[in-house]
Amino acid sequence: MMGSDGPQWVKASVKNWRRFVLWVGLIVVCVATIIIVRSVQRHRDLAETLLWMDKTYNPHDGMSLVRLGGCKIAIKEFWDDHPVATYTLSLCDIDPVSIHLTIFDARNSVAAGPTCADPESVTIYHLNCDSAGIDFLTTDGAPVITMEEIGINDEEFGWVMLPEKRTSKTNRVGLVVDDVAYAQRLAKALKRAVELCGGKPSNFWPPHWKSQITD
Repeated sequence: MMGSDGPQWVKASVKNWRRFVLWVGLIVVCVATIIIVRSVQRHRDLAETLLWMDKTYNPHDGMSLVRLGGCKIAIKEFWDDHPVATYTLSLCDIDPVSIHLTIFDARNSVAAGPTCADPESVTIYHLNCDSAGIDFLTTDGAPVITMEEIGINDEEFGWVMLPEKRTSKTNRVGLVVDDVAYAQRLAKALKRAVELCGGKPSNFWPPHWKSQITD
């Protein structure tokens, strides 16, 4: 009897083992499928977000946004249609929490002057708060944004082309928008693109740079 039960036990063990391997294989396939689907969805969402930013922001006086593929973009500055500087960066290096929206009056934007952040100044000086700046920093302030200067805005002579391009690194760049409502949408899209690219919050940042972008 013992001998006759042996093969049956072996067969049952092999059957159970095959069933276990089958379930493990199915789980692995399901997990891999979920990862692939999420990756494809993330890349599609990123492409759609950057495409929307590119189409809606451009053309714009003084600045342009250029997609370079993947998470890389370039922001170009102009002065009276003359190229001034180009900032090249990867959105994965940007701190999504640092995205900061500042509303201002384009006709009265002196640094030490009245600002749209003060309701009393808006009333007293009749500020037309119709423009906005979207500034952002790299994670932990790392100087990984390439800035290539082509010309400068000279106070006396106007636009002056540099004898040779000057290249340096910076940790900050921004966009200027002449529509506050659109600026809010653009800032949200930028934050979304940064998060899709894997941009991480800094371990430290100035308190006044906390994000003002509402989800």
